[in-house]
Amino acid sequence: MEAYFRRLSRIPLVLESTFWLALAHLLRKILPIAKLFKLLGIHALPLTTEHRELVLNPQRPSKGLPTRYLDRIAKFLKLDKPCLTTAISARLMFGIRNSKTEIVLGVAHNDSRSLIAHAWAIYDGQIITGRGTEVQFNPISVFSCENPFTKRR
Repeated sequence: MEAYFRRLSRIPLVLESTFWLALAHLLRKILPIAKLFKLLGIHALPLTTEHRELVLNPQRPSKGLPTRYLDRIAKFLKLDKPCLTTAISARLMFGIRNSKTEIVLGVAHNDSRSLIAHAWAIYDGQIITGRGTEVQFNPISVFSCENPFTKRR
């Protein structure tokens, strides 16, 4: 019975994750990425060795993070470019909680030696979305995220 109530307590977080994924997917479809990033208060930062180290030695994210269902739901919904959509969704989810996140874009070569891209979100030194890839990506760009829900002057 206790396990049943534990599963029920996840429903609001699953619904919130689905909402933010749908919104991020819709925004990504109708806006160019530069306008979308400007709308969400996302701007470029210099790439540091800390970001490279994080990719080489990722920490396991805390279990209590609100984004823990984003990757699974994106996979279930079969979104195109799910890594960027989940990173933007994580940005939105943490934005309403007044927490700072970073979005990192990286590239790698796949088996056929063609270039592939990937995006992931970082919160408090932990990769929170875009984990579980078998390819080692090299970060090329980092974007800091201001809170889009606060008033701009």
